[in-house]
Amino acid sequence: MEDTGFLYHSWAESYVGYWLSVDPTLGQVNVDATHIKLIEGEDVQSLSPLVNIVGRVQASINGYEPQ
Repeated sequence: MEDTGFLYHSWAESYVGYWLSVDPTLGQVNVDATHIKLIEGEDVQSLSPLVNIVGRVQASINGYEPQ
């Protein structure tokens, strides 16, 4: 997010004949390219490995093509 940095949060994937990513936090159905899946799971234990990378992930934009 501009002037904020990389934010971590979870979003849902619902099966509706195909998998559809839905982010109720940001009000997005079929989430955009800012959603990068780092880990997948259904409970706190399956998500706990994320603790090892929070604050260490860096990303850079190598190109941009407006739509």
